[in-house]
Amino acid sequence: MSQFHALRQPHGCIHFAGSETAVRHMGSVAGAVSSGRRAALQVLSAIRPQTLSTADYASLEKSMVVRKEELMSIQDARRSSEQRLLK
Repeated sequence: MSQFHALRQPHGCIHFAGSETAVRHMGSVAGAVSSGRRAALQVLSAIRPQTLSTADYASLEKSMVVRKEELMSIQDARRSSEQRLLK
């Protein structure tokens, strides 16, 4: 089960969701719902990071195993898009 974290990571523009990719409640409806939310936040983070709130990023961080470098790049993308909006 320790290798399932790789399924949570996006591969290019493909994002995986399903009960098998959940951090908690694997194989259940609750796991599928939380995994779907995580995947949706990943997609929004990739295509429109300015739409996500700080709470969304916190939720995303909790719902998947994220390396520190990946989280920093997500936050940097959000900051740069916010700066573009302010111009």
